[in-house]
Amino acid sequence: MVSLWQKLFIWQARSSFLKRIVQGNRRLSRVATRFVGGSDAASALNRTEVLHRRNTQASLFYLGEYVTDRDTVTRTVENLEQIIEALGSNGLDVHVSVDPTQIGYSIDDRFGEENALRLGSRLLTVPRTRRSYLMLDMEDSSLTDRTIVLRNMLQVRGVPAAITLQAYLKRTELDVLRLFSEQAPCIRLVKGAFAEGRGRAWTRRAEIDKSYLNLASLMLSEKARGYDFFPVFATYDEKLISSIIKMAQTRGYKPGEYEFEMCYGLRTELQDQIVKEGVQLRVYLPFGVDWWPYTARRVGENPRNCALLFRALIG
Repeated sequence: MVSLWQKLFIWQARSSFLKRIVQGNRRLSRVATRFVGGSDAASALNRTEVLHRRNTQASLFYLGEYVTDRDTVTRTVENLEQIIEALGSNGLDVHVSVDPTQIGYSIDDRFGEENALRLGSRLLTVPRTRRSYLMLDMEDSSLTDRTIVLRNMLQVRGVPAAITLQAYLKRTELDVLRLFSEQAPCIRLVKGAFAEGRGRAWTRRAEIDKSYLNLASLMLSEKARGYDFFPVFATYDEKLISSIIKMAQTRGYKPGEYEFEMCYGLRTELQDQIVKEGVQLRVYLPFGVDWWPYTARRVGENPRNCALLFRALIG
C-alpha cells in the first residue's frame, strides 16, 4: 500500500501538466509555505541565519528536479551560484544540495557534469567552513552509478563533494564501502523516497529499518573514522535516532562529529528535542517557486501529510 501511494505521488511530482495547475492554485500554494523556506535566495539565507541562531545548520536546495529544458537548468545553476557567493560572506556551515537532474543530467551527462564543475569551482573560491559541502542528492536508481561517478570526478578536481545514499537499495552497503576507499568526506543516509522493486530494494518497513541501522553502524565504525569521514543521518524515525545516538556515544563520538538531518517544516518538535539534547541537527531547506514536485514527494513519503493538501483545498 505504501509503495502504491509513493508511486502515485512520484507520478504526480513528475507531471508537468499537474504542476501548472497546482502551482497556479492560490490555496494549494499555502501548502508550500509549510515545506519551503522562501521563493528566492535572499529568503533562504534569512531562514538559514534564523536556524543558525537556534544551533541548527542548513542544507540549501533550489527547487526543481527532472528538468529537461536547458534554459531552466541555466537559471538553476545561476541561483545556486548566488547562494554559494552569499554563503562565502557570512561563514555559515551550509551544505548546498543539488539533484543531478536539475543541473542537466536529464538532458545530457556532459552538460550536467559541466554545471557541477561550475558550482564546485565557485565553491572553491569562497570562504567556507570545514563541513561546507556540495551535497549531491540521490534520485531514482537509474542515476545511482552516474551520481557516484560525478561525486568522484568532483573530488578529483578538489571540490568538497558529499553524496546521498538510500538505505532501501540492496546495493548501498557496497556503495558505502567503495566510497570509503575513494575517500568520500561525507555521506548522507536516507531511507529512500522512490518506489523500486524487490529485485533492487527492500520494500518492507522492517527490512528498510534493519538496513538503515546496519549502514549507520558501518558509517560510525572504526573503518569510517580512519578515513576522517563525516556521517549524516536523515531520518525522522525516533527508534532509529535513539539507537544511532547510543551507538555513537558507545563508540566515542562527540557532538559535532556526526549529525541528523530533517526537512524544513516536518516534525519540528522532534527537531527541537534533538537540539536540546546537544546532538547536531541540519535542516534541508528548499527555496524557489517550482514547489509542487518537492511537495508531492513529501506527501508521498507519508500519507498523513495529505491532510495538509486537504486543509488547503477547503481553505
